[in-house]
Amino acid sequence: MKEERKRILKLVEEGKMTVDEALFLIEKLEQGKTQRQANTAYLTTDVKFEEAKKEEFKKEDFNTYKFNSMKDKVLDFVDSAFKKIKDFDLDLNFGQSVDISHIFQRGDAYLNHVDIDMANGSVKVVPWEQKDVRIECSAKVYRVENQDEARKKFLEDAIFTIENQKLRFSVQQKWMKVDAVIHIPKEEYENVRIRLFNGSIEGENLTVKDCRAKTANGKVLLGNLECGKLETETANGTINISRSAIKDLEAETINGAIKLMALLTMSTFNLSTET
Repeated sequence: MKEERKRILKLVEEGKMTVDEALFLIEKLEQGKTQRQANTAYLTTDVKFEEAKKEEFKKEDFNTYKFNSMKDKVLDFVDSAFKKIKDFDLDLNFGQSVDISHIFQRGDAYLNHVDIDMANGSVKVVPWEQKDVRIECSAKVYRVENQDEARKKFLEDAIFTIENQKLRFSVQQKWMKVDAVIHIPKEEYENVRIRLFNGSIEGENLTVKDCRAKTANGKVLLGNLECGKLETETANGTINISRSAIKDLEAETINGAIKLMALLTMSTFNLSTET
C-alpha cells in the first residue's frame, strides 16, 4: 500500500492526476485495508542517525523512544486538506499570472499566539529584536489581467489581524501562490500554529511551549528551537529539525525522510514514515 500511495502522489506532482482523483484512489486503498493497531518498536542505542554528532544522543535522554507505522491522523490531515481545496492542481497550471508584493506591518505588538493558515506558497517565520510584526509577501495571482486587479484580489482574500495577543494571517484563495516571510518579536510564545496545503514551512530561533507545523505537500525545515512540544506533519516531503531543544517531539511523513540533527533534552520522541 505504501508504494501505491507514493505512485499516486507522484502522479499528482507531475500534473497527470487531479487531487480529486488521487483522493478517490486513496479512499479505495483505505477501504481495502483492514484496521490494525500500529506496531510500536522500542529502540535501544543501536539506532543510527545520519547526523555526525549522534554521540550526543544517549539512551538515558529518552523516557519513551519509539517509531510508529503511519498513523491515521496524517491521512486525516491530508484528507481534510484535499476536501478544503479539492479541485486544486499542485502544478499550478492556471495560465498566466501577475506578480505583486505587499507588506503587512503592525508596531508595538505584544503576542502570545501565532496562527498561520495558507493554501499555497511558503511560510518562513523569523523572530527579530523589534517589537513590530512584519509580513513580507511575494504573490503570484492567477486568473487576473493586471497588477491592479491582482492586488485587489490579494487584499480581499488576505487576513491579517492582531487581537487578544494573537497574530492571525490567512490566505485561502487557491488561485494564488504566496511566499510569506513573517517577522515576529523575539519572545516566548504560548503556541504557534502553521498550516499549508501546498508549500514549505521554515522556522528558526523560536521559543514556544506548543508548536504545530503541518503541510500536505512540501518540506518542513526547523532550527534553533526551544520547544515544549512540537508536532510536525507532511504527506509529501522531508522533515528536517536541527540544533534544537525539544521536550516532546512527534514527526510524521508519508513520502519523505525525517532528519534530526543535534537535538537535546528530549523526553518523548515519536517518528512515523512510510519510506
